[in-house]
Amino acid sequence: MGIESTESSGLARETRRLHQERTITAAYPRAHEFLTTHSIDPRNFIPPYDEIMVERDVEHAKKKAAEFTALANTPEKKFLNKSATVLEAVSLDGVRSGWFVNAKKPDIAVWASHTALHDDIVNGIDIITEFTTPGASDYTGLAIDVTYGNANIVKEKIQDEEKKILKGELSELKYFETENYHGRLRNVPRVIIGIDLGHVVTLAEKWITSPETIGEDPMQIIVLREIAKQCEHFASIAREEKKHLRGAATPEQINDGLMNRLDTIIAVYEKNQNMFLEILRNKPMAMRSLVTDKYPDRVSENITSLIT
Repeated sequence: MGIESTESSGLARETRRLHQERTITAAYPRAHEFLTTHSIDPRNFIPPYDEIMVERDVEHAKKKAAEFTALANTPEKKFLNKSATVLEAVSLDGVRSGWFVNAKKPDIAVWASHTALHDDIVNGIDIITEFTTPGASDYTGLAIDVTYGNANIVKEKIQDEEKKILKGELSELKYFETENYHGRLRNVPRVIIGIDLGHVVTLAEKWITSPETIGEDPMQIIVLREIAKQCEHFASIAREEKKHLRGAATPEQINDGLMNRLDTIIAVYEKNQNMFLEILRNKPMAMRSLVTDKYPDRVSENITSLIT
């Protein structure tokens, strides 16, 4: 590569970096306001919770968030933190605007909220979603951790979920509220959705200039595929653990409680897998084809490589 080519490449990188910074900086105030508006407020839980306990949770979460912010002590780290906030906000708006809607089952209502800071910090959940069908009594929900982090961060998040499953555990929210429920939500399946920085910037641009179109953005296909694949993977982890435990113990040694919890984990992840595969199948073919051909995403590819 000649000197001119090297200089040209360096100029292109700098131009791209400046564009990313300007876009994220412009989107950040809107993202912060959007997440604040659509976040669950722990102080709405007095009662059923004790006021002292709620205030303790609020202050602890604020303290931990301040510690995380203090670690962002370089311009690059501050930019990455702002980018993460923008991605959370755009993802939440996307879900609320139609990403999870099944075109052939419009009667299924999709509700989504940003979690309380306590549940973000303590339970690793950024977005909680709920699907309700008129007349149905069963519950379908999904907890989402949003990231565009490097490979090690994504790997750690996936492994944390796998470890919980091996212990027969699912996620929970201490602060959860809808029209029909107000309190702690247990046994919620959790997935990680990831989008690389380039796509975060693209989404942020659209969110700034034409926010009404975010529900139609093709990036939803990547998100739906990530969720369906993870649900399949986590159900498989629980199924294989059941098989291992049965093979390694006598009938008297089998922990029936753990086996039952693993059955629950398999059931909820399989239910979500089937639901998200159906949502994906009913998205427009043109949108699905466009993403396959034009939207490679490094973070999404990394998630896929970790679970296949």
